[in-house]
Amino acid sequence: MFLAFTRLEAALGAHRGGTDAPYVKEAMHDLLISADSLIGARPNYGQSKWESLQAVEKIVKSCITEKGGKPRFIHKLAELFAVAESAGVPKIEPALIEAVQCSADVRYQSTLVPKLEAVKAHHAALAICGDLACGIKKTTALSEVDQYEFPLRGISLPGLALHYSPPAPPFIV
Repeated sequence: MFLAFTRLEAALGAHRGGTDAPYVKEAMHDLLISADSLIGARPNYGQSKWESLQAVEKIVKSCITEKGGKPRFIHKLAELFAVAESAGVPKIEPALIEAVQCSADVRYQSTLVPKLEAVKAHHAALAICGDLACGIKKTTALSEVDQYEFPLRGISLPGLALHYSPPAPPFIV
């Protein structure tokens, strides 16, 4: 999750004086709703899977737009990914796409989606969004996530460290 959101955050350029990649802010919101629908006080697994689908749709549509294409507003991921791949977007493992794909019915009948299926869809959505976000960066900043051992009172705790290098300032003549 941390890696996916770090990469998605890099596609948002408005807070650095640039422009946001299309649909990324909305996709991040969908991922948060998906997680909340999994672990909230009243879990709704159908809604979680639907929000995972929505996040992936938005990111692949952002990729298509970034490559100069015009995405169709459909819920069929296989079709969207075919268009994206023909535009030069990296191929995504079909099993990940299948894990996320669902019908709109899951919004109305949450019992159609078991808990484990919703969790798998959420994890697949995070993986897909994180991988595709690398191709829609709107900044020249560089970020990377590495495993790191944090020293604490004589012991080492494993963790993740974010390395961030802001974009170079514009050259002014």
